[in-house]
Amino acid sequence: DESIIHNTLESLARLVNIDEIVIVDGSSVDSTPEIIEKFNDKLGKIVFLKVSKKSRAFQFHTGAEHATGDILWFLYPEMRPKQGSARKIKDIMKYREVVGGSFEMIYEANKPITRLLVKIQERASQNMFLFLENSIFVRREIYEEIGGFDLLPAFEMKQLQRKIKKRGSFIVLNGFPIVTSLEKLEKGLSLLKLLKLTACQLLCWIGLPISLCAKLFFKDAN
Repeated sequence: DESIIHNTLESLARLVNIDEIVIVDGSSVDSTPEIIEKFNDKLGKIVFLKVSKKSRAFQFHTGAEHATGDILWFLYPEMRPKQGSARKIKDIMKYREVVGGSFEMIYEANKPITRLLVKIQERASQNMFLFLENSIFVRREIYEEIGGFDLLPAFEMKQLQRKIKKRGSFIVLNGFPIVTSLEKLEKGLSLLKLLKLTACQLLCWIGLPISLCAKLFFKDAN
């Protein structure tokens, strides 16, 4: 994540309504820790954790356990939130019926296949389209009640979103889109992975649980 974490931290540095930032690193061997250290003075509230597992679900769950706030906001390292988005979260979460939510997404795609995926995403339900990730915020009490992230090898954010929606009102915030680089996806999108994703998507559309699809097709992903 070395190539993209700098831009994400720059975006976070412009947010004025966040109480803390917890970054969990899956034992990277690049200069990610050094980049984070440089931003520590600017942000002044970074908790940096290193774990041995590369599982994204495990990393998110570890971060949640170390966070102290009442609202948890999960971001992948390639996501750049817009200024004002943290305030928007706090405003909407004043309504007790709202248990969580997500944002509009803007994806930066450079290859024809990922540009096609973005076009499909624009026409599909964000929760039902598995190829591209989104960002989620949730009340801590709800997160803990639903057991947090399922330790899946893929689609962990989609699965969490489905669990949250069962507990109350889930809001998609408009006007504050999160810009997401698809560079990492493009580098790792082999024909085999594309076929697996397509198979999972079709099976989910006909009713197979996301968790089962992840375990069937991506059991060695993490």
